[in-house]
Amino acid sequence: MTEGISNLRDDLKSMLKREEIEELIKNTVTTIMGKIEETMMKRIENEVKNITKEFKDQIAGIEYENEQLKQKMDELKSSSTKALSELQTQVDKNYDTSRDALMLIIMNNILERTTYIS
Repeated sequence: MTEGISNLRDDLKSMLKREEIEELIKNTVTTIMGKIEETMMKRIENEVKNITKEFKDQIAGIEYENEQLKQKMDELKSSSTKALSELQTQVDKNYDTSRDALMLIIMNNILERTTYIS
């Protein structure tokens, strides 16, 4: 019987105490949470990098389109200015031609009247 009690005492000594079990669980949970946190941080960083790259690509595309539109506007402005200048030149020529024609008509009328009177 003493041998059985002695064995039980030895078994009790080799068993973990409550504090030791709590400490073991606490350490295990802390380690697991640390790894989860590290993994989540890496995922978040990767996602942020991907989204940032996507935004940068979109911004670059928009900037390119903006430059193309600016060039197109400059071309249209230049061509419309040129067309307006050409139209003004044509209007001036038409004005001169119509004025000359009117003068010829007046001179012709005067000439006809003086010829008719004489």
